Amino acid sequence: MEQGTLSFGQKAVGLTFNHGEGEIFTAVDKAKKTCADAIDQMKEIMDSEGRSERAALATIAYRKLQSAQMDMVKAITWKD
Repeated sequence: MEQGTLSFGQKAVGLTFNHGEGEIFTAVDKAKKTCADAIDQMKEIMDSEGRSERAALATIAYRKLQSAQMDMVKAITWKD
């Protein structure tokens, strides 16, 4: 997948950046895609609502989703 063809959400989660292999790669990829889809949904609201409360809430949700995705990857790749 070329960087230019990525959605906003895919870019936000770094979909093309993944060092894992096998099951870990698959799990990380799934987590990133799930969060990317949710971020894209929030981006639609952010773009269509201007400076409204709804857009502000979508922005907050986007930031939390991006952070949650990073924590998901950490949880998936955690090794004791």
